Amino acid sequence: MQKEIPKATAIAVILVVVVILAALLGWWYTAGGKKTDEAADLSKQAMEILKRTGGNVQMMTPQEKKVFDEAVSRGLVPAAAVPGARIPAAPAAPGGMPPASGGGFPPSDVGGMAR
Repeated sequence: MQKEIPKATAIAVILVVVVILAALLGWWYTAGGKKTDEAADLSKQAMEILKRTGGNVQMMTPQEKKVFDEAVSRGLVPAAAVPGARIPAAPAAPGGMPPASGGGFPPSDVGGMAR
């Protein structure tokens, strides 16, 4: 024979589970923002180091090198700002031809009326 669970007990259990899930999701949401703040601070520090030293590693202190290397490894410093970094060129179109354009007329001359 099966015993029935009282209605009040079932509602209480469901409410407890919902509250626990809400608390976990709230904690997860608020804890996630700290990583962004840390990334922003790290990026700002790296850019200040880069501005001060002009990218010369010999002018950086060991602590600054560590901060800068961390920012570069996490992709927080643009590639153009990293000394000696190679910025890839745009991929060539198939056949070595320049990319196709919308035509030879400027946008204001769509119908060829300005000739």
